[in-house]
Amino acid sequence: CQLPASYVKEMLKVYSDLQSHRSQSAVFLGKQSFMTVRDLLRWGHRQPSSHHELAVEGYVLLAERLRKEEDREVVRLSLQKHCAGVKHLHVDYTQDSFVRDVQ
Repeated sequence: CQLPASYVKEMLKVYSDLQSHRSQSAVFLGKQSFMTVRDLLRWGHRQPSSHHELAVEGYVLLAERLRKEEDREVVRLSLQKHCAGVKHLHVDYTQDSFVRDVQ
């Protein structure tokens, strides 16, 4: 996938951050990890057009599949920390055109 180098660096920082968090917690072992290399590829193929969109796509891909709110918070904080210019990450599905079309 064709992404700017700055996006790739941010994605790799998030990946590394989530992997280190996983290794510090016995809860996140094996299939229970926050992020895999396959997730990196899927995230990149979404072709984000801004740093904010990169963070939103990362959140949707990584956090929405987690069951515990505290795990989602770990992902959200990592995205805010590593995605340039993203200070407050909030995904509002009511503003999504696909969701509005389905309703």
